[in-house]
Amino acid sequence: MAEDKSLANMVAYGDRYAYAAGLQKLNRFIRATRYDWSRRHWIGRTIRGGYVRVMPDTYHPSMLRALTRYMFQLDFDEQRRAASVGEQPKFQLLPLDMMIAVDAMQSLNGVAKPFAAWADLRDIQVRGIRYDVPDVPDIHQSAMPIARYLHVGSEWDDSAPDADWTGLRDPMREALTEGSACQSSIIFAADGRAVLDLQTAQQFDVDAEAAQLIAEFEVDRLLDMHDADGGPGSVTAGYRWYAHYGCLTLSHAQKVEHDEIARRTAFKDRLGLTLSYDLKDVLARSVPLEDLPAAARAVWGGLSSEPAQLLLC
Repeated sequence: MAEDKSLANMVAYGDRYAYAAGLQKLNRFIRATRYDWSRRHWIGRTIRGGYVRVMPDTYHPSMLRALTRYMFQLDFDEQRRAASVGEQPKFQLLPLDMMIAVDAMQSLNGVAKPFAAWADLRDIQVRGIRYDVPDVPDIHQSAMPIARYLHVGSEWDDSAPDADWTGLRDPMREALTEGSACQSSIIFAADGRAVLDLQTAQQFDVDAEAAQLIAEFEVDRLLDMHDADGGPGSVTAGYRWYAHYGCLTLSHAQKVEHDEIARRTAFKDRLGLTLSYDLKDVLARSVPLEDLPAAARAVWGGLSSEPAQLLLC
């Protein structure tokens, strides 16, 4: 993410753009921390030879949670500023549909508890908790840490006693609605796996009417579910709830893809590799390339020299 020097100048020398000071601060924070490896997610997404690669990649769940909170706080502050001078807010980083999309996808990928976004909004709007963007020193670019490897098994569902239900299907819902007009529709993937047949369109989207219904009638229930904490393996429950509510529309390919992601995430959740996992513990359980079994070393050895696909903002 590049520095927006024109915005910085406008904020510094003109009261007209004072509302953007928080946005500029968020920009500075992201730029200052882009090479802070402790703020990165280290758990790989691909199994080869029974192992996943452990090295910095996308943002760590705790960093994503912090960024989400900072954006909620900036939106809240801008709404109050605009109300005080009788004008419309100049920006909104997380409108309702975007908020639900973020909440759903963070649940699907295991980087936040189900309905964490609603809990953060409650903190700010009801409990008076502030999530201000901090001032942090710049972290200078450094060499990428050398990859290590963590054993997880040959497939994401190896440790699941009920692998049919680790994706997006809901056994209780299917049992209660079987034979009725509202029973779940099931399709079969190319590998024979039964997958929930969700509504599709050209791309992922959030249904505006369903989003409004959630905001008006469901928030208390979502907060109760968030506070209850379903335990290991339940981190994808938030995405599944939105999907069954009819709030999400997927592309056709995403029906199978998101089911696969849900299975992978549930597996990681059972192993304690989602949310605020202990990186030191993960590194202690992992091994360097040279200590891998021969078969796994042969698979990963040809890839170890490739640069990691680090998504730097």
